[in-house]
Amino acid sequence: MVTASRAWLALSLAGSLVAPSARATECAVPAGMAPSLARVPAEVRLGFLRRELATAARRASAWAWSWAALYAGGTALEFGLSAAVSREARIDYWVGGATSAIGLASLLVLPPRSPRDQRWLEARIARAPADADPCALLAEAERLVARDAAGEEAGQSPLLHAANLLLNIAAGLVIGAVGDRWPSALLQIFGGAAIGELQLLTQPTLSVQALRRYRAGDLAPRAAPVAIAPSVSRDSLGLSVALSF
Repeated sequence: MVTASRAWLALSLAGSLVAPSARATECAVPAGMAPSLARVPAEVRLGFLRRELATAARRASAWAWSWAALYAGGTALEFGLSAAVSREARIDYWVGGATSAIGLASLLVLPPRSPRDQRWLEARIARAPADADPCALLAEAERLVARDAAGEEAGQSPLLHAANLLLNIAAGLVIGAVGDRWPSALLQIFGGAAIGELQLLTQPTLSVQALRRYRAGDLAPRAAPVAIAPSVSRDSLGLSVALSF
C-alpha cells in the first residue's frame, strides 16, 4: 500500500488544487483513519478530497442524467405506443410507462449527493478569507466525502434490490391479472427487473473508494477507472464504457 508520506510527495510534485501557503498546516485525524495522515499537510489532504469529490460528482451526474433520459424516453414511448395498439394490449404499455415514470421520479427526487456537495464545498472554499482555518475547511471536506460515500452504499443496498424486484413483480401481476396477458407479464417482471438491476449496479461508487483510500492514508493518484452508463441519442440506445486518466 502507498503510504501517506509517499502520497504527499507524489501530490506535491503534481501540484495541489489549493493555493500553496507559506507554512504547511497539520490537522488532527478523525477516528478510524491512519495516524500517518496527521503528518500530511492539511492543504494536501484537502486537495486530495477536492479532486476525488470533483471526479465523483462528474461521474454521478453522467450516470443520473443518462438514466433519467432513458427513463423519460421509455415513459414517453410506452404511453405514446399505447394509443397505436389494440385495446387488449394497452395495459402492457400503460404499466410499462408507469414503471419507467417511477424510475425517472426516483432519480429526480433522490439524485446523487456528490454533485451538490462538490459545488457547495467549492463555494465554501471560494468564500473563505485568506486567514481561514485550513483544518476547518478540511473537516468540511471530510464530512462531505463521508456522507457521499454513505449515500452511494445506500444506493446499492439489498433493500433497493428487493424493492426493484417487488415493483416489477407487482407490475407483472397487474398485466397478468387485469389484462390476462401472462406472457407480457413475465416480460415485464424479468425485463423490468433486469433494467432496474442494471441501474443499481452501474451507480458510481467513487466516493466510497476515495473514503477508503483516505482512511488508509493512500493519497496517491489512483489508477484509471472504468465507467459504464446508458448512452441515449436521437438514433440509438445502448451502453457507453469510459476510461478516465
